[in-house]
Amino acid sequence: MGRTRRSRSDLPRAPLELLHPLALPSAGVTGVEILSELPRAQALPLFSLYRAALSWSAGASSGEDVGRVERHALARLGEGGCWPAAAVIALFVAAPPCDDRDEIARACLAMADWALSQNAQETALAFAGLAALVWPQHPRYAWTYGRLLRGSGRMREAEHWFRRSHRIAVWLGDWEAQVKCLNSLGVLSYLTGNYRSAEGRLARALALAAKRGLRVSRGEILHDLFALALTQQDFRRAEEYASHALQCYLPGHDRLPALAHDLGCLWMEQGHYDRALPLLQAVVGHLNEWSQRLQSYAAVARAAGGAGDEAAFSWASPRAWEAAAKIDERRMSGAELVDLGRGAA
Repeated sequence: MGRTRRSRSDLPRAPLELLHPLALPSAGVTGVEILSELPRAQALPLFSLYRAALSWSAGASSGEDVGRVERHALARLGEGGCWPAAAVIALFVAAPPCDDRDEIARACLAMADWALSQNAQETALAFAGLAALVWPQHPRYAWTYGRLLRGSGRMREAEHWFRRSHRIAVWLGDWEAQVKCLNSLGVLSYLTGNYRSAEGRLARALALAAKRGLRVSRGEILHDLFALALTQQDFRRAEEYASHALQCYLPGHDRLPALAHDLGCLWMEQGHYDRALPLLQAVVGHLNEWSQRLQSYAAVARAAGGAGDEAAFSWASPRAWEAAAKIDERRMSGAELVDLGRGAA
């Protein structure tokens, strides 16, 4: 197995800065989305903190506001929420820029996680991007930011950050990060309908993962290749990819339920509704995100319709609509509603 290296040494400025500049594109005031998404009591101090951290990451003075934000956050530590992460960020920003930026970058990601839990998508993106800026020599933060951008439909920006992350990972010899970036670029191509590019990128990721002995990563890439083959109606290859992915995932990978769901969809595409229905019903309880539950309930409804099981359809349909009401409409592809309609028909 290849050894993963991580370095804090300076990276060559060119061609990285020419091809993948370290910047956050904006048509207006950077971070203003924080003010529009959050309640005033949180929005004003977090906006000030974000702007101060941006200046700090560039080596400039953070200003006097950060001290007030630090005191404000420390006084509210007991409330939890965003304040512990805000206190850590403010603590570092109040000091001169330093080489050890891991803590502040982690705190930025913790803030992004909190924002996602509040359905504040743009605020989450702002702080995830901030993590990539405060530690620009770490490929994982750039990759995480790219993932959030891709999930928000901002594909061009996501590709930029995936490519930057991959370039840094190559320079640092971080094989796992390289595989993750290639895999993510392949999924991005798949989501934008460029299946040839998706297959090429995923094949490169799979070859590197196999060469470096990254078994878990191999399973994830095989899973994505399975989804690609299923979309292309290549059922034979899809079954082969699913079988190999299952071998890599066992005994307890957290994407096992998603793989089982996708396998049920494969059987439905082949007309095996009676076979798919019990598998899809069993999977629902193991999915935590509402967007995943929506897809699964809708798939159950479609399988129930195909199998002629009215009771199963009556069980799945209202739960699908309940899940749909709990997620951002931007995270719905429309395929879920099609599955509901097909099941009803």
